[in-house]
Amino acid sequence: DATSQLQEGSVKLADGVDTLQEKLGEFQSGMDTLADGVSSLQSGAGSGSSYPIDQQEEYAVNGGEAMNIIFKNDGSKEDHYCVIKVTLMVNNKSENYKEMITNQGLSKKQSIITDEINTIISSKTMSEFKADQAAVKSEILSQLQEYFGVDFIIDVMFTSVMTQ
Repeated sequence: DATSQLQEGSVKLADGVDTLQEKLGEFQSGMDTLADGVSSLQSGAGSGSSYPIDQQEEYAVNGGEAMNIIFKNDGSKEDHYCVIKVTLMVNNKSENYKEMITNQGLSKKQSIITDEINTIISSKTMSEFKADQAAVKSEILSQLQEYFGVDFIIDVMFTSVMTQ
């Protein structure tokens, strides 16, 4: 009787080990997928990271001050808004760099930059914004690159975001 209980326990233990190995395999697969995503981000997929770090320079939009933007109404009776600080990553080897940074050209175009950011974010509901901030950044980047050149503004970063 004790022998059969021991054998039964061994079978359960072996089944448990098999299940554990299966779960570890699933976990490893998930980790591989995550690593692929991180690698893609680091390789510059949609960001300024494809430029050498010494070629990247931060430019704080609105003098580093927060912008208050009302989201598109989502059908509820409440207005939702975000308080956001935005930084642009610029390429300091770009042909436009001297004019835009050294000669204060970007500062003189501050209203264009803040208007584009405001227009794009305010066209989203709070849920849409929270669900895919990367897409919002990409849309802002695309619009600003139309104005300032693809090789000048190379990334958009939200350095602080609060939504309500």
